[in-house]
Amino acid sequence: MLRPSWLAAVSLLGLFVAPHAAGAAEGEPTREQLDFFERKIRPVLVERCYECHSAKAKELQGKLLLDTREGVQKGGTIGPAVVPGQPDKSLLIEAIGYKNEDLKMPPEKPLSAEQVKDFLLNGNVRNSVNYPDVVMARETAHRLVVANANVPNMLGLISETLGNAKLNIHDMVNRSRGDYAYTVVDLDSPVPEDVRQKIAGINGVLTARII
Repeated sequence: MLRPSWLAAVSLLGLFVAPHAAGAAEGEPTREQLDFFERKIRPVLVERCYECHSAKAKELQGKLLLDTREGVQKGGTIGPAVVPGQPDKSLLIEAIGYKNEDLKMPPEKPLSAEQVKDFLLNGNVRNSVNYPDVVMARETAHRLVVANANVPNMLGLISETLGNAKLNIHDMVNRSRGDYAYTVVDLDSPVPEDVRQKIAGINGVLTARII
């Protein structure tokens, strides 16, 4: 059965692929829509979908790319992944709903609403297709989570960027599995957006999210 929290998140992909929105140039989403996509939608896609449906996938499944707007719009071998404003006609929602025996995503088991909620609110990862389990109890109100390629010195670069911004790390946990790694950092003060952007710009970082 499709869980409400995950349905809501994926339905909002319609904002990302919608043909036009008030206040934006024709064919482009608004800044607010892009910001919501980057903070709430893309991290879920990275953690749950990119292993099989991104340009970096070892074997692209169904010719479906979910790492670009164009890929979501175009869809795969059986059609567009999301139909803007029509979640009942969106194949991605049908797939994660496990209502079609021939179309299930992720293929191993359906997503848990509790796990997705904890991921969105706290950045904790459990039972991921791509990433190891990374769970850290929150001790401060300021958290940064980073998904990245499993390459040397990534923790050093993240820590250095935070240190240069005079941000004190309260606690940190990092785990890796195969080609991917995931880091959760609790800080004693808020992370400015420009610092998040610097971390997101580090070579090998897939997403950097402030929670």
